Amino acid sequence: MTRLQSSTQFAPELWKNLWNHSVGTAMLTREILASAPIAVDDETDYLVGLLHNLGKIIMAYAFPEELMTVASTPLATPNEVCALERELIGWDHAQIGGYYLERHNLTEELVFAVRYHNEPDKAPRQQIFAAAVQVADYLVRHNGIAGGFEQVSVIPNDSWHDLPGWKILYGADGAESKLARASLENTLQRLPSMMAGLL
Repeated sequence: MTRLQSSTQFAPELWKNLWNHSVGTAMLTREILASAPIAVDDETDYLVGLLHNLGKIIMAYAFPEELMTVASTPLATPNEVCALERELIGWDHAQIGGYYLERHNLTEELVFAVRYHNEPDKAPRQQIFAAAVQVADYLVRHNGIAGGFEQVSVIPNDSWHDLPGWKILYGADGAESKLARASLENTLQRLPSMMAGLL
C-alpha cells in the first residue's frame, strides 16, 4: 500500500474537521492580531492560523499509522496530542509543519508561528504570531470546532487565560487583559455565523 493510499484511510469527516478548524483559527488569529501592537500589512495574520496544523496533513501522508493511533486516543489538551506525536514519531505536528515551511523558504513569521503555536513562549523571535495562534486554537476548540484527527476534550471556558500565548499578548490580569476578554467573547459569539458564510 502506498503512502497516498494510506492517507485516504482517514474519513472525509476528519479532513473536513481539520479544514473547519484551520479556517476558524485563521479568522480568530486575524481578529487577535488586529488589536496587537504590530502592523500586519499582508495576509500573514490569516496565514499563520490557516497553516498552523500543516504538520497533520504531512503526517497523514508520511506517518498514517501513527496518526491513526493519535486519532484513536482520547486526550485532554493539544499539548497531550503533541506529546503523543513525539512519542510515536519523534516530532510533533508543529515541528513537522514548521520544518516544512522553513525548507520551502517561507517567512520567519510563518515558520515560527507554526513551529511554536503550542508553546509560543519558546519561540526565539516572532512570539506574538505564535501566541495569537495558540489563543485562537483554544477559542475555536472551545466553540466546538475540533482540530481534526485527534480526540481532545472540550476546552473549558476561560482556560485560554492561563496560556503562555495569552500572557505574551495581554500580560497579567490588567486592563488590557480585561478588554481582550470582552472583545474575544464578542468574537466567539459571532464565529459560527462568520464561518457559515465560508464553509
